[in-house]
Amino acid sequence: MKSPAVFIESFGCQMNKLDTALVGRALEEAGFRPAARLTEADVVLINTCSVRQHAEDRVLSHLGHLKHVKAQRPNLIVGVIGCMAQRLGDQLLEHEAVNLVCGPAQIPQLAELIRQTLAHQDKQAAVTEKIRQPVSRADDSLDRFELAYGAGDGQIPGQAFVRVMRGCNYFCTYCVVPYVRGPEACRSPEAILEQVRKLAQKGVRQVTLLGQTVNSYQYRSGAKTTCLADLLEATAQVGGIEWVRFVTSYPADEFYAEILQAMAASPKICRYLHMPAQSGSDRILQAMNRHYTAAHYLELIEKARAVLPDIAVAGDQVLAPPGYDRRQAPGRHDSG
Repeated sequence: MKSPAVFIESFGCQMNKLDTALVGRALEEAGFRPAARLTEADVVLINTCSVRQHAEDRVLSHLGHLKHVKAQRPNLIVGVIGCMAQRLGDQLLEHEAVNLVCGPAQIPQLAELIRQTLAHQDKQAAVTEKIRQPVSRADDSLDRFELAYGAGDGQIPGQAFVRVMRGCNYFCTYCVVPYVRGPEACRSPEAILEQVRKLAQKGVRQVTLLGQTVNSYQYRSGAKTTCLADLLEATAQVGGIEWVRFVTSYPADEFYAEILQAMAASPKICRYLHMPAQSGSDRILQAMNRHYTAAHYLELIEKARAVLPDIAVAGDQVLAPPGYDRRQAPGRHDSG
């Protein structure tokens, strides 16, 4: 008898894409077969995003389609994982198409959840009950999961993403991440570097350090604090690694000078800064609960260019609707 085939569809950010890759490799090792398309699958997993309503609407539309598929294939198992799963939890289990729900922190349990659902055809849910509760360092299940199943990017040879932290503490008014991925929790530099070394041995040459606000990375052990600049330098020293990148940065002063100096000191650390401005209007930034002004953002860019004249800067902007006249926007920053 063939092992069950799993089809995974991913929505959302790079964090979700990384989780999808980790889950795919974990399920293969657990004996499941990857399915190239939905029609070949015994299990369909949807890795979801909640950062915008449109992202959730797409998932709900997809579940509506799967409801009709299950009318013809009643034994098909449908699972919802990721941020939307954490946000809605048992509410999603009420959907006719959904058999299991799994939050981002529970993905190490996913293989067993699928087995139980296949065996009993009942509904399963695993989410974090108190999402803002700090994660104990004694619970290293996610670290072990990352180390075991981290690998190169399947689409770009020689490249890999390495998560250095989870969660967020900024509470921007438009963003759900703090409520579905919890508070900031930084992985130990030892665990991160062990993963980087393992990737390098597999032929990975470019590593991107990943975090919701990656420049907030701080790991305290006794009297020692490791910041992102230290981590960048250590990663660049791993044998076989030729390029080091990091995303996404929050416009903040803390450790900013140290990060720029690390980039300037090592030819392996790419001179690229992904730092979303979100808006050029101070009024809008305040409404977003972003803790900087347009002038401060521009000052950070100028500081970066003073240290690294050839640095590339990228980020996200809120796009104005058609017909919007920025000259009439209250609180705008004229030089932004």
